[in-house]
Amino acid sequence: MEFADKSESWVLSHFHKPGYQTWLELNGIPCIDTSEILRNKNICTSRSFAEMVSDLPSLKASIAHFAASCANKLRGQGSACKSVTAFVGSNRFREDLPQYGNAASTTFVTATSDTLEITNAALRCLESIYVPGIMYKRSGVMVGDIVPSNPLQLDLFDTNKKRKERNDLMRVLDSVNQRYGVKTMHLAVEDTPISYGAFGGGWHVRCEHRSPNYLTDINEILTIKI
Repeated sequence: MEFADKSESWVLSHFHKPGYQTWLELNGIPCIDTSEILRNKNICTSRSFAEMVSDLPSLKASIAHFAASCANKLRGQGSACKSVTAFVGSNRFREDLPQYGNAASTTFVTATSDTLEITNAALRCLESIYVPGIMYKRSGVMVGDIVPSNPLQLDLFDTNKKRKERNDLMRVLDSVNQRYGVKTMHLAVEDTPISYGAFGGGWHVRCEHRSPNYLTDINEILTIKI
């Protein structure tokens, strides 16, 4: 806290505007508009597959998984999004295979952090860009136009008539997953997770550099040689 105790003249002589604003915040003078920061921020979840896939169900499983992750991050930071983008790409290092990459976006009438709403929108985007016969190596979901979820500006033409009930459902979903582990409760379209992020639908993320689960997997418990 020594920085907060410095004089204003000293801070102005040693720091630019961000440093001065930080000093003001530390001294209880709000000057950083955090809601504006949220509005300018995107959340993107994307991975390369360990093995290439070409079928739509496997891509749907990956997109649903990433969309649910984005929705969870939104709720975790108390925000909601007004747009969602799904994208896919082939393996650019395999010049012997047809190359393809594309993305599609959609917007919401009312900003949302609802896993069901965001996932359904992402899957519709995927279906609009999916091309059969391509060996896909990567997919991802990005949510944008982020705003604070409280207070949330509703719209007269909002088609979701059970938004309160869905918000309650999301709280239950988060509570269960926080208590019993990530993805204990998940959407069926994500398929059934198996070890190391693999999925029964035919795809799994690359995780060669994943840190071992020392505290959650008995098979990966830390071994110390004496």
